[in-house]
Amino acid sequence: MSKIFYRLRSAKNLLEGFNELENQTIYFAHPKQLNDPMEGYRDIFWAGDHIAWKNLFRHYLFCLERLTSSLLIAGEQYEISKNDIPIFGNEEELPTDKYKEQFSKIKESFFSIKSLSNLIDNISSRSNPIRRDELEFYLSSIHFVAMKTIFDVYIEEGLSSERNRMDESCYQHLDRIISKDFLGALEQNKEEKLISEIFAIKRQFQEQIFLLSKYNEKFDKNKPNKNLVVNNFPGVYLDRLNELIFPEWYTACFMSECKNSSVWGHYGENHTGICLMFKSEIKDSKFYLNLNGVSGWGSSGPIFRNRWQELHPIKYLEGFGEIDFFRSMAAYQYRR
Repeated sequence: MSKIFYRLRSAKNLLEGFNELENQTIYFAHPKQLNDPMEGYRDIFWAGDHIAWKNLFRHYLFCLERLTSSLLIAGEQYEISKNDIPIFGNEEELPTDKYKEQFSKIKESFFSIKSLSNLIDNISSRSNPIRRDELEFYLSSIHFVAMKTIFDVYIEEGLSSERNRMDESCYQHLDRIISKDFLGALEQNKEEKLISEIFAIKRQFQEQIFLLSKYNEKFDKNKPNKNLVVNNFPGVYLDRLNELIFPEWYTACFMSECKNSSVWGHYGENHTGICLMFKSEIKDSKFYLNLNGVSGWGSSGPIFRNRWQELHPIKYLEGFGEIDFFRSMAAYQYRR
Protein backbone atom coordinates (compact mmCIF):
# COMPACT_ATOMS: atom_id res chain seq x y z
CA MET A 1 0.00 0.00 0.00
CA SER A 2 1.02 3.60 -0.54
CA LYS A 3 -0.08 7.12 0.29
CA ILE A 4 0.71 10.48 -1.32
CA PHE A 5 2.22 13.33 0.73
CA TYR A 6 2.70 16.89 -0.49
CA ARG A 7 5.46 19.44 -0.04
CA LEU A 8 5.26 23.13 -1.02
CA ARG A 9 8.43 24.79 -2.26
CA SER A 10 9.22 28.05 -4.01
CA ALA A 11 10.07 27.96 -7.70
CA LYS A 12 13.42 29.59 -6.88
CA ASN A 13 14.46 26.78 -4.51
CA LEU A 14 13.36 24.10 -6.90
CA LEU A 15 14.73 25.53 -10.15
CA GLU A 16 17.47 28.01 -9.24
CA GLY A 17 18.69 28.38 -5.66
CA PHE A 18 19.11 24.78 -4.52
CA ASN A 19 18.13 23.10 -7.80
CA GLU A 20 16.12 20.64 -5.74
CA LEU A 21 14.16 19.32 -8.70
CA GLU A 22 17.19 18.77 -10.92
CA ASN A 23 19.27 17.24 -8.14
CA GLN A 24 16.35 15.27 -6.69
CA THR A 25 17.11 16.57 -3.20
CA ILE A 26 15.00 17.43 -0.16
CA TYR A 27 15.99 20.45 1.89
CA PHE A 28 16.07 19.88 5.65
CA ALA A 29 15.75 23.13 7.63
CA HIS A 30 17.36 24.09 10.93
CA PRO A 31 14.86 24.98 13.72
CA LYS A 32 15.85 28.67 13.39
CA GLN A 33 14.56 28.62 9.80
CA LEU A 34 11.13 27.28 10.69
CA ASN A 35 7.96 29.33 10.80
CA ASP A 36 7.38 29.19 14.56
CA PRO A 37 10.03 31.22 16.47
CA MET A 38 9.55 28.90 19.46
CA GLU A 39 10.13 25.78 17.38
CA GLY A 40 12.74 23.67 19.07
CA TYR A 41 12.43 25.52 22.39
CA ARG A 42 13.06 23.25 25.35
CA ASP A 43 12.24 23.99 28.96
CA ILE A 44 15.40 22.49 30.43
CA PHE A 45 16.04 22.52 34.16
CA TRP A 46 18.94 21.39 36.35
CA ALA A 47 18.31 19.54 39.61
CA GLY A 48 21.00 17.20 40.88
CA ASP A 49 23.14 16.16 43.81
CA HIS A 50 26.57 17.48 44.76
CA ILE A 51 28.37 15.06 42.42
CA ALA A 52 26.29 16.09 39.40
CA TRP A 53 26.81 19.78 40.02
CA LYS A 54 30.53 19.46 40.70
CA ASN A 55 30.97 17.57 37.45
CA LEU A 56 29.03 20.21 35.55
CA PHE A 57 31.33 22.92 36.92
CA ARG A 58 34.33 20.74 36.09
CA HIS A 59 33.04 20.37 32.52
CA TYR A 60 32.64 24.16 32.33
CA LEU A 61 36.24 24.60 33.53
CA PHE A 62 37.48 22.06 30.99
CA CYS A 63 35.72 23.77 28.06
CA LEU A 64 36.85 27.21 29.20
CA GLU A 65 40.47 26.08 29.52
CA ARG A 66 40.46 24.59 26.03
CA LEU A 67 39.15 27.82 24.49
CA THR A 68 41.53 29.92 26.60
CA SER A 69 44.50 27.90 25.35
CA SER A 70 43.22 28.34 21.78
CA LEU A 71 43.06 32.09 22.38
CA LEU A 72 46.67 32.14 23.61
CA ILE A 73 47.83 30.24 20.53
CA ALA A 74 45.66 31.81 17.82
CA GLY A 75 45.10 35.30 19.21
CA GLU A 76 42.85 37.04 16.72
CA GLN A 77 44.63 35.62 13.68
CA TYR A 78 42.33 32.61 13.37
CA GLU A 79 38.63 32.61 14.20
CA ILE A 80 37.48 30.87 17.36
CA SER A 81 33.75 30.17 17.48
CA LYS A 82 31.26 28.50 19.81
CA ASN A 83 31.66 25.36 17.69
CA ASP A 84 35.21 25.08 19.04
CA ILE A 85 33.89 24.50 22.56
CA PRO A 86 34.66 20.78 23.14
CA ILE A 87 31.25 20.05 24.61
CA PHE A 88 31.64 16.29 24.06
CA GLY A 89 35.25 16.19 25.23
CA ASN A 90 36.80 15.25 28.56
CA GLU A 91 40.18 15.55 30.22
CA GLU A 92 41.19 12.00 29.33
CA GLU A 93 41.25 13.11 25.69
CA LEU A 94 43.87 15.81 26.28
CA PRO A 95 46.72 15.18 23.81
CA THR A 96 49.69 14.77 26.19
CA ASP A 97 50.42 13.65 29.74
CA LYS A 98 51.89 17.10 30.40
CA TYR A 99 48.64 18.75 29.36
CA LYS A 100 46.64 16.36 31.58
CA GLU A 101 48.91 17.15 34.52
CA GLN A 102 48.49 20.87 33.88
CA PHE A 103 44.71 20.62 33.81
CA SER A 104 44.75 18.58 37.02
CA LYS A 105 46.56 21.50 38.70
CA ILE A 106 43.92 23.91 37.37
CA LYS A 107 41.09 21.66 38.54
CA GLU A 108 42.60 21.11 42.00
CA SER A 109 43.18 24.84 42.51
CA PHE A 110 39.70 25.72 41.25
CA PHE A 111 37.81 23.36 43.54
CA SER A 112 39.94 24.31 46.55
CA ILE A 113 38.26 27.74 46.55
CA LYS A 114 36.01 27.79 49.62
CA SER A 115 33.33 30.06 48.20
CA LEU A 116 33.03 27.83 45.13
CA SER A 117 32.58 24.74 47.30
CA ASN A 118 29.89 26.58 49.26
CA LEU A 119 28.16 27.58 46.04
CA ILE A 120 28.04 23.96 44.84
CA ASP A 121 26.74 22.82 48.25
CA ASN A 122 23.99 25.46 48.19
CA ILE A 123 22.97 24.80 44.60
CA SER A 124 22.77 21.03 45.14
CA SER A 125 20.55 21.63 48.20
CA ARG A 126 17.97 23.70 46.32
CA SER A 127 14.45 22.27 46.44
CA ASN A 128 13.38 24.15 43.31
CA PRO A 129 14.94 23.22 39.96
CA ILE A 130 17.35 25.70 38.38
CA ARG A 131 16.63 27.00 34.90
CA ARG A 132 18.78 28.58 32.22
CA ASP A 133 18.82 32.22 33.38
CA GLU A 134 19.63 31.28 36.97
CA LEU A 135 22.36 28.85 35.90
CA GLU A 136 23.90 31.48 33.63
CA PHE A 137 23.98 33.81 36.65
CA TYR A 138 26.00 31.26 38.64
CA LEU A 139 28.33 30.50 35.73
CA SER A 140 28.93 34.21 35.23
CA SER A 141 29.71 34.46 38.94
CA ILE A 142 32.46 31.84 38.73
CA HIS A 143 33.68 32.69 35.21
CA PHE A 144 36.49 35.10 36.13
CA VAL A 145 37.40 32.94 39.13
CA ALA A 146 37.91 30.07 36.68
CA MET A 147 39.89 32.30 34.31
CA LYS A 148 42.14 33.47 37.13
CA THR A 149 42.79 29.85 38.15
CA ILE A 150 43.66 28.95 34.56
CA PHE A 151 46.05 31.88 34.09
CA ASP A 152 47.69 31.36 37.48
CA VAL A 153 48.72 27.86 36.34
CA TYR A 154 49.67 29.11 32.86
CA ILE A 155 51.99 31.71 34.43
CA GLU A 156 53.44 29.11 36.81
CA GLU A 157 54.12 26.79 33.86
CA GLY A 158 55.66 29.60 31.79
CA LEU A 159 52.86 29.55 29.22
CA SER A 160 51.72 33.12 29.85
CA SER A 161 53.31 36.33 31.08
CA GLU A 162 52.83 37.88 34.51
CA ARG A 163 50.89 40.76 32.97
CA ASN A 164 47.98 38.37 32.35
CA ARG A 165 47.60 37.52 36.03
CA MET A 166 44.15 38.55 37.28
CA ASP A 167 43.79 40.30 40.63
CA GLU A 168 41.77 39.18 43.65
CA SER A 169 38.78 41.36 42.74
CA CYS A 170 37.47 38.54 40.53
CA TYR A 171 36.34 36.75 43.72
CA GLN A 172 34.11 39.59 44.92
CA HIS A 173 30.92 38.63 43.11
CA LEU A 174 31.10 34.97 44.15
CA ASP A 175 32.08 35.85 47.74
CA ARG A 176 29.13 38.24 47.98
CA ILE A 177 26.66 35.56 46.82
CA ILE A 178 27.88 33.30 49.63
CA SER A 179 28.30 35.92 52.39
CA LYS A 180 24.83 37.38 51.81
CA ASP A 181 23.29 33.89 51.72
CA PHE A 182 21.74 34.64 48.34
CA LEU A 183 20.69 31.04 47.70
CA GLY A 184 19.29 30.73 51.20
CA ALA A 185 17.00 33.67 50.48
CA LEU A 186 15.90 32.01 47.24
CA GLU A 187 15.22 28.77 49.08
CA GLN A 188 12.86 30.54 51.47
CA ASN A 189 10.81 31.72 48.50
CA LYS A 190 9.03 28.72 47.03
CA GLU A 191 7.48 30.68 44.16
CA GLU A 192 9.33 29.11 41.24
CA LYS A 193 7.72 31.44 38.71
CA LEU A 194 8.82 34.52 40.68
CA ILE A 195 12.40 33.21 40.89
CA SER A 196 12.43 32.64 37.12
CA GLU A 197 11.19 36.19 36.55
CA ILE A 198 13.92 37.61 38.80
CA PHE A 199 16.68 35.95 36.80
CA ALA A 200 14.99 36.78 33.48
CA ILE A 201 14.99 40.46 34.46
CA LYS A 202 18.62 40.21 35.54
CA ARG A 203 19.57 38.63 32.21
CA GLN A 204 17.78 41.42 30.31
CA PHE A 205 19.61 44.00 32.43
CA GLN A 206 22.96 42.36 31.65
CA GLU A 207 22.12 42.35 27.94
CA GLN A 208 21.36 46.07 28.09
CA ILE A 209 24.69 46.75 29.83
CA PHE A 210 26.39 44.68 27.13
CA LEU A 211 24.74 46.74 24.36
CA LEU A 212 25.72 49.99 26.08
CA SER A 213 29.30 48.76 26.35
CA LYS A 214 29.33 48.01 22.62
CA TYR A 215 27.84 51.43 21.88
CA ASN A 216 30.49 53.12 24.04
CA GLU A 217 33.18 51.03 22.30
CA LYS A 218 34.28 49.35 25.52
CA PHE A 219 33.55 46.12 23.74
CA ASP A 220 36.42 45.66 21.29
CA LYS A 221 34.82 44.55 18.05
CA ASN A 222 38.28 43.95 16.61
CA LYS A 223 38.90 41.15 19.11
CA PRO A 224 36.02 38.70 18.66
CA ASN A 225 38.03 35.73 19.96
CA LYS A 226 38.88 37.52 23.19
CA ASN A 227 35.30 38.69 23.62
CA LEU A 228 34.03 35.14 23.14
CA VAL A 229 36.27 33.76 25.87
CA VAL A 230 36.23 36.67 28.30
CA ASN A 231 32.75 38.18 27.94
CA ASN A 232 30.39 35.76 26.20
CA PHE A 233 31.50 32.32 27.28
CA PRO A 234 28.90 31.49 30.01
CA GLY A 235 25.93 32.08 27.70
CA VAL A 236 27.55 30.47 24.67
CA TYR A 237 28.54 27.45 26.75
CA LEU A 238 24.91 26.97 27.81
CA ASP A 239 23.81 27.21 24.18
CA ARG A 240 26.13 24.33 23.33
CA LEU A 241 25.30 22.38 26.48
CA ASN A 242 21.89 21.49 25.04
CA GLU A 243 23.68 19.25 22.55
CA LEU A 244 24.59 16.85 25.36
CA ILE A 245 20.93 15.84 25.55
CA PHE A 246 19.74 16.78 22.06
CA PRO A 247 22.02 16.85 19.00
CA GLU A 248 21.52 19.37 16.23
CA TRP A 249 18.46 18.44 14.21
CA TYR A 250 16.93 19.37 10.88
CA THR A 251 13.49 18.71 9.46
CA ALA A 252 11.57 18.59 6.19
CA CYS A 253 7.80 19.13 6.39
CA PHE A 254 5.13 17.35 4.34
CA MET A 255 1.33 17.59 4.21
CA SER A 256 -1.33 14.92 3.88
CA GLU A 257 -3.41 17.21 1.63
CA CYS A 258 -2.73 20.36 -0.44
CA LYS A 259 -6.11 22.08 -0.96
CA ASN A 260 -5.97 24.70 1.79
CA SER A 261 -5.71 28.17 0.23
CA SER A 262 -4.16 29.83 3.29
CA VAL A 263 -1.43 27.17 3.37
CA TRP A 264 -0.64 27.91 -0.27
CA GLY A 265 -0.49 31.61 0.54
CA HIS A 266 1.82 31.16 3.50
CA TYR A 267 4.08 28.25 2.53
CA GLY A 268 3.65 28.39 -1.24
CA GLU A 269 5.30 31.78 -1.70
CA ASN A 270 2.00 33.67 -1.93
CA HIS A 271 0.38 31.12 -4.28
CA THR A 272 3.35 31.19 -6.70
CA GLY A 273 5.09 28.08 -5.37
CA ILE A 274 5.13 24.51 -6.58
CA CYS A 275 3.63 21.47 -4.87
CA LEU A 276 5.62 18.25 -5.05
CA MET A 277 3.99 14.85 -4.60
CA PHE A 278 5.79 12.05 -2.74
CA LYS A 279 4.62 8.47 -2.83
CA SER A 280 5.15 6.83 0.55
CA GLU A 281 4.98 3.19 1.55
CA ILE A 282 2.84 2.03 4.47
CA LYS A 283 4.31 -0.51 6.88
CA ASP A 284 2.64 -1.39 10.17
CA SER A 285 0.43 1.73 9.92
CA LYS A 286 3.51 3.95 9.54
CA PHE A 287 4.54 5.95 6.47
CA TYR A 288 8.01 5.80 4.92
CA LEU A 289 9.93 7.45 2.07
CA ASN A 290 12.77 5.59 0.40
CA LEU A 291 15.56 8.20 0.37
CA ASN A 292 19.17 8.03 -0.72
CA GLY A 293 21.65 9.49 1.74
CA VAL A 294 25.00 9.12 3.49
CA SER A 295 25.15 5.85 5.41
CA GLY A 296 28.84 5.82 6.26
CA TRP A 297 32.35 6.83 5.24
CA GLY A 298 35.04 4.96 3.34
CA SER A 299 38.55 5.63 2.04
CA SER A 300 37.05 7.47 -0.96
CA GLY A 301 34.64 9.58 1.08
CA PRO A 302 30.92 9.27 1.92
CA ILE A 303 29.01 6.08 1.17
CA PHE A 304 25.45 6.50 -0.10
CA ARG A 305 22.60 4.04 0.01
CA ASN A 306 18.81 4.01 0.06
CA ARG A 307 17.07 3.87 3.42
CA TRP A 308 13.46 3.96 4.51
CA GLN A 309 12.83 7.18 6.47
CA GLU A 310 9.71 7.37 8.60
CA LEU A 311 7.32 10.32 8.34
CA HIS A 312 6.38 11.40 11.85
CA PRO A 313 3.10 13.26 12.48
CA ILE A 314 3.40 16.67 14.14
CA LYS A 315 1.74 16.78 17.57
CA TYR A 316 0.75 20.22 18.85
CA LEU A 317 0.80 20.35 22.63
CA GLU A 318 -0.06 23.19 24.97
CA GLY A 319 2.99 24.62 26.71
CA PHE A 320 6.48 23.14 26.72
CA GLY A 321 7.47 19.86 28.28
CA GLU A 322 10.06 20.03 31.04
CA ILE A 323 13.41 18.30 30.50
CA ASP A 324 15.62 17.25 33.41
CA PHE A 325 19.16 17.85 32.16
CA PHE A 326 21.03 15.49 34.47
CA ARG A 327 18.57 12.64 33.88
CA SER A 328 18.37 13.17 30.11
CA MET A 329 22.01 13.11 29.12
CA ALA A 330 22.77 10.34 26.65
CA ALA A 331 25.86 11.56 24.81
CA TYR A 332 28.11 12.42 27.76
CA GLN A 333 28.86 10.49 30.93
CA TYR A 334 29.91 12.30 34.07
CA ARG A 335 32.31 10.47 36.31
CA ARG A 336 32.38 10.41 40.09
